[in-house]
Amino acid sequence: IAWALSPLFRVAGSVSWSGDLVFTLTSGSSLERRYRLPMETKAGATFSLTPELALHVGTTYADWSDTGEDLESEPTLGGAWSYGGGLEWGGSTLLGRPFPIRVGARQVDLPFGVDGEPATERTLSVGAGLNLVDVEAQPLARMELGVDRGSREGGSLSEEFWRVAFTVRVASF
Repeated sequence: IAWALSPLFRVAGSVSWSGDLVFTLTSGSSLERRYRLPMETKAGATFSLTPELALHVGTTYADWSDTGEDLESEPTLGGAWSYGGGLEWGGSTLLGRPFPIRVGARQVDLPFGVDGEPATERTLSVGAGLNLVDVEAQPLARMELGVDRGSREGGSLSEEFWRVAFTVRVASF
């Protein structure tokens, strides 16, 4: 659901339910396991700071407690939150097409701990998109490239990573 409270402020939310994840061995074994996946709720808001600059914030919550009951080893830690925010500059163009540039940060509480302690992931991101087809200022076809630099920490373990994502999105009215 999305709602434009004013031309400068929009809010959105969603609820996703995935059902069970079913694991079945295909090598002639009859082993099958089911893992309950949590319902996930998301909420976000966009504030237009100037005609070209927007601030985006969002949060996600999923309760993994039921999934932990399905596991035989390390239990889940229950609720997992994610918080993030970023800025989007929409005043640039490339080849005459809108070329939004983004920077942001996010923290995720991972649902599984390490050595019984909570684990978190933190990322800093930069990205850009190229709007290929727009209808009434809404992008219907877009290519995007994003680069994340992040770390995961929990218990006695920690790691750093780079993540690159290239997406193509096509929508219709």
